[in-house]
Amino acid sequence: MIVDLVSAARQANWENARDLLYRHWGSECPKLYAPNPDHPWEIAQDDKDINKALFVPLAGAFCADSAVTDSSLRPLIEKTGLSAETRRPGQICGHVFKNGELTYSCKVS
Repeated sequence: MIVDLVSAARQANWENARDLLYRHWGSECPKLYAPNPDHPWEIAQDDKDINKALFVPLAGAFCADSAVTDSSLRPLIEKTGLSAETRRPGQICGHVFKNGELTYSCKVS
């Protein structure tokens, strides 16, 4: 599946890539999130299995590499010529919304 997904992404066939990903998630999610019939109130999910089944194929499509083994986008960062060390992730500015204020953009000081 991941080889077909990466191939569709490389060809910019986004409709096919979307269908492949949805079909894959549609078959994997019921297995990963199946309730325990004996104790339905107990939720046991394995983050490693979820990551491997749901996010690794997505990372493979983004990185255009069917050999990816984790959900890191580091190969994509390297392909674009960016540096993971110099990127600046968003900062929390501490703005408190006032009544009726719908949006706010933090200003870099």
